[in-house]
Amino acid sequence: MEASPALGQHPKQANSTCTLKCPLPTMSSDSKKRLALAIIDFLSTSTKDGTVSDDDKESVDVAQQCIADAFKVDPTDRAAMIDALAGQSLQSIYAEEYTS
Repeated sequence: MEASPALGQHPKQANSTCTLKCPLPTMSSDSKKRLALAIIDFLSTSTKDGTVSDDDKESVDVAQQCIADAFKVDPTDRAAMIDALAGQSLQSIYAEEYTS
């Protein structure tokens, strides 16, 4: 009989831990790339709208490049960005969550 994963562990990720008390959903590679692009968009917007101070802009720019490199995405690909955001941004998604 196969052992059940520990609480907070996804069956396919038995070596990872999670503070959640439910199995972690799996994401396709394309979903992860879209999420990475959405995060890059959020960081880019944050440097342009004053959320991030001038002193921290270079660090955020480096973070964007690291995310793009790690997930093999091109934030200059306008079609990919439009697809990733699907008419929303992370900021708008979370703003809606807190205003509802």
